[in-house]
Amino acid sequence: MDDDYQGGSLPLAILLLGLGAVALFMMARPWPQTAGGPVKPGAYLVDVLLGKPPPAGPEAFNANEVRLTEAGLVAILSLWAAGKAGAALGGLAQGAGAAGGILGKLWSWVKGIGADVGPAGEVP
Repeated sequence: MDDDYQGGSLPLAILLLGLGAVALFMMARPWPQTAGGPVKPGAYLVDVLLGKPPPAGPEAFNANEVRLTEAGLVAILSLWAAGKAGAALGGLAQGAGAAGGILGKLWSWVKGIGADVGPAGEVP
């Protein structure tokens, strides 16, 4: 590390962590609605930072839409997992085939060790 480094990244890290927390809060709640329409993001942010967030708006999704979305995501995740499992099994099968080929060559070499020597006691 440099001797000139004074830890100037810590305030930036704290600022980014705070901004991330505020963004998560704003994202996780249903967007507030007023009589004139939805609250603007800047006004919403200022209200949150002042500690008086507007009341959460109505739920944006009904239960059927949520179940349908979850079913689609589960189907996509299942296809992805099946593809990964197939690739893993293919890699294992390829590795087993390679190991079998190596063992076969080793066995043929072991069997051939004494083949060039004649029977015991025979003088050429």
